[in-house]
Amino acid sequence: MKDDISEAMKRERLNRLIEVVQRIQQEEYRKEAGKVHLLLMEDMSRKSSSELKGYTDSGKRCVIPNRLGGKEIPLGSFVSVRVGDVVGKTLRGIPLAFSSIRDFYHSS
Repeated sequence: MKDDISEAMKRERLNRLIEVVQRIQQEEYRKEAGKVHLLLMEDMSRKSSSELKGYTDSGKRCVIPNRLGGKEIPLGSFVSVRVGDVVGKTLRGIPLAFSSIRDFYHSS
């Protein structure tokens, strides 16, 4: 079967689709501002050695300072975090307390 859609039209449609997806994604990320999440701190931030990276239970990347109450946050720790800002596809959070899955979901 012959394809009667030009490559230029296909690219234009794809670009429009990508724009819509990115706009919706940004709206969804903005809804996280002010919410508290439990993060498993998995790695150092790529941009700063004074920050750690983890993911929310919905898979959104969140970066926080690597210190909580003067203590360094070890990788592998669970930390409750309040989302303060959204930068692109990254949430920026404020660490509130060391936690566990059980404690976080039983106290929230």
